Formats: sequence, structure tokens, C-alpha cells
Amino acid sequence: MFKVEVGKGPLMFMSYSRIMKEVTGDAQIEEIKDSYYAILYDFGMPIGCGRMKIEDTLYIIDNIKIFKDFSTQGLIEDISNQLLKKAKSIGLEEKN
Repeated sequence: MFKVEVGKGPLMFMSYSRIMKEVTGDAQIEEIKDSYYAILYDFGMPIGCGRMKIEDTLYIIDNIKIFKDFSTQGLIEDISNQLLKKAKSIGLEEKN
């Protein structure tokens, strides 16, 4: 069962950078202070994540990653859509 959770700080028991390292193997992901994070879970285990950086009233969605075994366009869109919903709910506009 897939679930996407969106929040500001570390979600559940791992930071965004730790989940990105687990998903991509890359340890060079910086934590950005003014960001929202989306974590994709499969039966409670994190299998993907994404980030929405905020600059004043603008947002940028980046770093959407999912474990290769689970990666589908639909799941990538699910993460993006949840971050978009959050952006709209707090009155942000997309940065060009």
C-alpha cells in the first residue's frame, strides 16, 4: 500500500537527506531550511521522496527519486501532486 506524507521536518524516523541517500546512494543532498518534503512509503518503508523549496511566495519542486524496483511515472506524479497540493494550500506560486 503506497502512501505519500508531506511535512517540513524529518518525517517519521529519517531525515530527507538520509532517505535520499538510501534511495539514490548519493550522500551529497543538502537539507534546506525552508522546504517541504514528501516521503513515499510502501507498507511503512520509505521507497521514495521529493522536495519543494520555498523562496518568498514561490516554490520549486526538485529531487523526486524512487527506488528503481518501484519507480513508475505514476508514483513520481503522486509525489509531485502531493507537493503541489501543499503549495496551493499555503498560497505559493511556481517559480519559473
